[in-house]
Amino acid sequence: MKLKVTTTYHDRKEDIDIAAGTIIERDEERAKILIGAKVAEEYVEETAEEVAEEVLEETPEEVAEEIPEEASVKEKPKGRKKTNPK
Repeated sequence: MKLKVTTTYHDRKEDIDIAAGTIIERDEERAKILIGAKVAEEYVEETAEEVAEEVLEETPEEVAEEIPEEASVKEKPKGRKKTNPK
């Protein structure tokens, strides 16, 4: 079973460190242990075409609804200029 590592951990059986984001292959029993420990999650391969189709299916209104108002870009307040008296 293919897994995507979510947290960097040390694999004692192979005596190596495995970084987060790595895709690994483990047997069914070991995969369940890693998923249960929240170290990895099942990896499902998506082709670029499938991802593109999902994006195309969303309308601009749906995308706008997903973005919270707080996440919108806000202007920074203008502060005082720092001066360096010499």
